[in-house]
Amino acid sequence: MTRSYLLAIAVGPVQDFIASARKTRDLWFGSHILSEISKTVAFAIYDRPDVNPELIFPYLRDQEQGGADSVRTDETFSVANKILAKVETDDPALLAANLKAVAQRRWLEYAQSVQGKIPNALNVEIWNDQIHDVIEFYAAWTPLENGGDQESYSIARRRVDWLLDGRKALRDFGPAHGLAKVPKSSLDGARESVLRAGELPGPVRKQLNLQKEEQLDAVGVVKRLGGDPGQYPSVTRVAVDAWVRLVEQRAAREPKIREAFDAIKSVAKSTQVRLRGYPYYDAFPFDGSLLYQSRVPSLVEEGSLTEDQRDEVLGHLLTLYRDTSILEPTPYLAFIAADGDRMGGTISELSEMRAHQEFSRQLSAFAAQAREIVGAHRGVLVYSGGDDVLAFAPVDQCLSLARQLHDAFTNAMRSHSALQRAGADKAPTLSVGVAIGHCLEPLEDLRTMASAAEKYAKDPNRAQQQPDEPTRNALAVRFQARSGGSAIELRGQWSEDPETDLDFELQRWIRRFSRGDISGQTAYDLDRLALAYGERTGENAESIARLLSADCRRLVTKKRTDKGAPMAEVLVEELIAQATSASSLRRLAAKLILAHRLASPFVTDDSANCEEGTK
Repeated sequence: MTRSYLLAIAVGPVQDFIASARKTRDLWFGSHILSEISKTVAFAIYDRPDVNPELIFPYLRDQEQGGADSVRTDETFSVANKILAKVETDDPALLAANLKAVAQRRWLEYAQSVQGKIPNALNVEIWNDQIHDVIEFYAAWTPLENGGDQESYSIARRRVDWLLDGRKALRDFGPAHGLAKVPKSSLDGARESVLRAGELPGPVRKQLNLQKEEQLDAVGVVKRLGGDPGQYPSVTRVAVDAWVRLVEQRAAREPKIREAFDAIKSVAKSTQVRLRGYPYYDAFPFDGSLLYQSRVPSLVEEGSLTEDQRDEVLGHLLTLYRDTSILEPTPYLAFIAADGDRMGGTISELSEMRAHQEFSRQLSAFAAQAREIVGAHRGVLVYSGGDDVLAFAPVDQCLSLARQLHDAFTNAMRSHSALQRAGADKAPTLSVGVAIGHCLEPLEDLRTMASAAEKYAKDPNRAQQQPDEPTRNALAVRFQARSGGSAIELRGQWSEDPETDLDFELQRWIRRFSRGDISGQTAYDLDRLALAYGERTGENAESIARLLSADCRRLVTKKRTDKGAPMAEVLVEELIAQATSASSLRRLAAKLILAHRLASPFVTDDSANCEEGTK
């Protein structure tokens, strides 16, 4: 008998497709595959008139005023890996099995398209075994009584979520297929390598962008070879972006710079794949590794440059760095991870299916906005599906990007009619984590650092660093220098008055450093002072506060700006006013150190360590 059901589906594996990545291409194409498989399953439900489907998550209608068909082949439209729909069927198990087959076929299309690119480099037996054992597909369903009225829908939605969570926890454990004396994948060590034993031909290694001794399983090969090689920028290209902008500005009025930069671009044009789809990178649409002096020799070893090209590029870089006062570009970039707060609670409070569909529509609208915001800040979007955003950007753009993501999400949620009736305090908010790290750090570590910053933004009490601080709706910024030392980690709540927020405060200090109003050494000296007073425990607090204030005044009144002039009195008083305790001074020093690093478009101390790029 045909009945109405709520059908919930989760597609994976998330670890293989997203979490395991050494290059930005691995990260991007893995998330792209997962989104495309989920989107294909969603359309497979949408295209079944015999089950009278109503999709709840994702929302496919009204995209770009073209209806659902406008997103069928739109690869910029991302879908989360969870699908919820109302269907009418007499056999929900058969429907779920058919949808699982759809997901499997979509994955095999990707795998088979890649196999043809390097047929002689693969161990076909291992390859065929692995590609049929990748997709994780979990489904749960429950009857929807009384025509799906408010009460029955609310009960059914909670039950189907509970059933799906149970199904995912159960998992499927098939027989192990491990092979003796076959190396594991270098990405996560979970599966055997599918690469043929022995030394691979140079062109194949270059095509796969393999490091020495690196091995890949089937998923790794698909992520590395899928799509268009010019479709995704390297992290080094993002890191050098501020440098490229400055060089282009000066090249317009200084012929020596224009001549040297054009010559480097000419070599890049003949040796590298040109980026496509990123007009803001057109001034240098290539991998940024070519702009680091220490990186250029290793490009010869990889076969990307000849020795003559190496010497030519190094000569022009030397001209730029020695004769034109241009410093080497920073090797740092920012990873941004954003996630909605209280999403589960909000969904539970929206008890009607129509309200959930509107909520899904708002999330789709925000996902499209997020892509535009990231592009406007010269960043690169890895994933934007509903309330979840992962991107990376130049360091001078990351704070503004984080702010605009938060504001766009807040506006999208507050425009939901049911949430408007409930009040602004009931609308979900967005927590954003920004991790600033070196482009040579393992990509998985950078992504993990951004995820940790996002979790810190959501819950500062988790690490007991700032107990009693409000949770969620916050910005957390983490900076980790490759040269070592403690990381700088700051957190601040988003508020209705942005002038008091952490990002605006950092921007103010950045402007002061950029104008030369304060020296970078002042920040580090204040930090040392805070550390010294932090060790003085068990003493009278008021006495310590007076001594700290006096020492702070003594320190900053002696400081000079980068131009040799005394610091402005108003700035001196502002610094002293924040030195009320060792902890407050330490936080001030952290803000100053971070602002100083963000204000400097070039960081010469770590640039010399940029020995290999990531693409």
